[in-house]
Amino acid sequence: MKAPYRFVMTLVTVGVAILAVWSWYFPSASLNYKLSVDVDDNGVSHHGEGVIGVDFQSNGFMRIDNTPQWSIGARGEAFAVDLGERGTLFVLLSQDRARAIWPWSQKHSSAEAGRAALNEYYGDGFQNLAPDRTGLDTLEAFISAHRTIVEIAPDSLPMLVRFRDLSDPTSVERVDPEHLDATFGPGVRLVRATVQITDEPVTMGIEKRLGWVAQLTGSVGKNINSPYESILNQVNDGSFRVGLGK
Repeated sequence: MKAPYRFVMTLVTVGVAILAVWSWYFPSASLNYKLSVDVDDNGVSHHGEGVIGVDFQSNGFMRIDNTPQWSIGARGEAFAVDLGERGTLFVLLSQDRARAIWPWSQKHSSAEAGRAALNEYYGDGFQNLAPDRTGLDTLEAFISAHRTIVEIAPDSLPMLVRFRDLSDPTSVERVDPEHLDATFGPGVRLVRATVQITDEPVTMGIEKRLGWVAQLTGSVGKNINSPYESILNQVNDGSFRVGLGK
């Protein structure tokens, strides 16, 4: 019995050593941020929020030229702001290309969940993180230093949409964060949008409002012949759910 026991203990020891070496040379980290949106409808307040996770994995010394020092991926779902009889405002995970910055435009760049969102909200794209434990220290310091609520500009929000018919994904309409009244009626306006690093879990449950999300693959207008820039082609499965599997 002693020989098998020693063999097992040797395997365990080797495994622990490998994990220790791996975590040193290929460190990883994660953070969750809460995006909150407050809307006023002629004196009636409505609130919606979603928690999105961001995972960081160093590529260490195995990084290939011209690839990022760290791989960064998002986990989360779109969330809703219920406006009662006015309808429902959805805050997606994807960027609104109508508000994206272009070389010939002075428009602000709207955020996409993950690296782009953190860059937009906090002005740090994490492009120059050291691939070793120094980079991990930088990440941990960032997480510790950004626990307060930060107000963000409307144009910094990701894509906002509504559905004329919640059961029909092709009824999607783009919503201008500066002019919610154009979609939802007079007196409806965005009051405040904020972001905060949090320990709260990633928000789930978008399929409870949009039952077709679980079956969506590709864009909502993939079976409709429409221009590339059409919102039917811009809104897709990754706009509602990312990094969580099916």
